[in-house]
Amino acid sequence: MSSSHSTTFNTFYNTINGTLRTSNTTYTSTNPATGTTLHEAPVASSADLDEAVIAANDAFLTWKSTTWKHRSELLTKLAALITENAPSLTELLIAETGKPVCMIPNPYQTCSNTHEDVLSASRNPDSSRHSAAFRFTSAR
Repeated sequence: MSSSHSTTFNTFYNTINGTLRTSNTTYTSTNPATGTTLHEAPVASSADLDEAVIAANDAFLTWKSTTWKHRSELLTKLAALITENAPSLTELLIAETGKPVCMIPNPYQTCSNTHEDVLSASRNPDSSRHSAAFRFTSAR
């Protein structure tokens, strides 16, 4: 799977209801180990946050009626994109935390494991391991 998105992490946006947003107020991210400025990120306003909460609630109405099969297809695509972009994501994580690579856990393996758990639950939602999570996500 090939991504058409850039993974250089030079420009950041807030995403609200699928729209990329900038802000007049920004946060400067620095590498705590070196003090080097990494990038500027937009700071959401109160109005942005209110709009994002409304959009998230609206999105959840669609998500909760989405079948487990379709959810697993979407999560499989997400896992593939994370795996594809793991080197760039790791570089960003190292820079933002200031930690050496040997101290960074493998978050992409954790994502993969979680994805496998969701797929397992979708195949057998009544299993004792997954039934509580399935009932929770189905009931909301």
